Amino acid sequence: MQSQISTRTRRTKALALSAMFACLALIFSYVEAIIPFNIGIPGVKLGLANLVIVIALYELNFRYAFVINMIRILLAGLLFSGVFGALYSLA
Repeated sequence: MQSQISTRTRRTKALALSAMFACLALIFSYVEAIIPFNIGIPGVKLGLANLVIVIALYELNFRYAFVINMIRILLAGLLFSGVFGALYSLA
């Protein structure tokens, strides 16, 4: 019974952390979208949201970090650049 509670607690903590990391990555993507950074190559950005993914990779495992990154890419692409921007970012 004790190990089941411990497993459930760990999974709940990982889910809450991954949701917070996804929100923070989306906020950093928004900040990145409003900063005028133009070096002449289309699609090049600062990569502030990738810092959150690296921290998520350190705190959680690879699977959680990968899912957080995919959620961030899809949501940021749809919110800030449209459907084709999201598809371009996934590539």
